[in-house]
Amino acid sequence: MSLQHASSWRRLAITGPLATLTIAGFSCDGAEARTTHHHPQAVHQAADKRVVHGPKYHPPYSAIVIDNNAGQVLHDENADEPRHPASLTKIMTLYLLFEQLEAGSLKLNTQLRVSAFAALQPPTKLGLKANQTLAVEDAIKGLVTESANDAAVVVAEAIAGTEAEFAKLMTQKARALGMMSTTYVNASGLPADEQITTARDQGC
Repeated sequence: MSLQHASSWRRLAITGPLATLTIAGFSCDGAEARTTHHHPQAVHQAADKRVVHGPKYHPPYSAIVIDNNAGQVLHDENADEPRHPASLTKIMTLYLLFEQLEAGSLKLNTQLRVSAFAALQPPTKLGLKANQTLAVEDAIKGLVTESANDAAVVVAEAIAGTEAEFAKLMTQKARALGMMSTTYVNASGLPADEQITTARDQGC
């Protein structure tokens, strides 16, 4: 497919979710993180220390509502408290994938190899098998419609060699976008204490 088609995919798979995330809310479950600090710098320092939650952790609701046109925050509640991003992580995975498409490094019909590590990811997944291939376009569909963890790892390994190295690129991109309280350690959003973000970062 053409770059024009790729750009259309980008608008569907990334711009839409990012616009939706101008209203970013995080529910109260044990997979999220909390700190007693409210200042963004303090939150970032807490994130760097990787102290994100304890056994008695009961996080409050956090949310932010932003008027994109006016650049105005209409509502925020615990917007700078650390939270685990879960499958919102895949938005950044897609963001980096579309950068590769726009740069011409990958095409929608490029076949990506599925490693044994990717195939072993827990659900939700596409059920990919080791050593088969997955077209970039199908990886995008899998990420957008199924939130497929195996597809996320396939993309990560294709771009950076390993998921760990891809996570470093994700974090670097987050910093470049102004998401100073966000750290990624995987491409899927599967549970990881060190993978944290905030409602404000997700809405930026």
